[in-house]
Amino acid sequence: MRCLYTSDYESHKSRNPARVDGTLGWSLSHEKYRQWHEEKSGLLWVTADPGCGKSVLAAFLVDELKIQSSLRQDQTGMQGAPEMVEPRDTVCFFFFKDDNQEQKTATFALSALLHQLFSVKPVLLRHAVNDYKSKGEKFTQEFGTLWRIFKAATTDRECGSVICIVDALDECDGSTRKDLIDSLVRMYTSPSRTGQMLLKFILTSRPYGWIERPFSRLPSIRLKAEEQTPAISADIELFVISEVEALRNA
Repeated sequence: MRCLYTSDYESHKSRNPARVDGTLGWSLSHEKYRQWHEEKSGLLWVTADPGCGKSVLAAFLVDELKIQSSLRQDQTGMQGAPEMVEPRDTVCFFFFKDDNQEQKTATFALSALLHQLFSVKPVLLRHAVNDYKSKGEKFTQEFGTLWRIFKAATTDRECGSVICIVDALDECDGSTRKDLIDSLVRMYTSPSRTGQMLLKFILTSRPYGWIERPFSRLPSIRLKAEEQTPAISADIELFVISEVEALRNA
């Protein structure tokens, strides 16, 4: 567990400004998000132009999904016997940022996702033990090793449902970004894997063709926030009003 804590992923999430009240609600009611939300396994790719608040949206979705999972578990617990309580989703996240060494590579991302997953489900650590014993801390520097552990853990019967939110995929460095995209495509196009998984991803990025091309091979759902001009304009207006009010009260 200590070896996998290679980045301060909580503070990286907190680098983004807080959501202004009244903004981003459109994302939860969007048909593409609802379609993804209703599936047991799948990938939602959210694209938007620069400056449209992708990272703020990603942080909002992390918090919202954690709240929803907790509420759902509480409600089922009130309605049935303790052994019938629906387990909550394990929500993991990582925020890429090309100006920070700890936020630039997919190995940091996978280490962070595994650290969060194992913190909630310690029993899954068994999938990392052999690599730790044979390689020590260096196993966290190997994308292939981390991805193999991630696949084994998320298809384990004791894992349950996992949701991963990964922000700013386009800011991941080129070599490991390709590894991550190719691995996701292989995983979600493998019939032997998809039947076992309760694993869902939300990825955000700018609408680049070199990301779209590989994703076109898998059954991903794309939410084009760049086409939500009225909603984003309204969010920006609320943000500006909030900033002006904060300056006035400073």
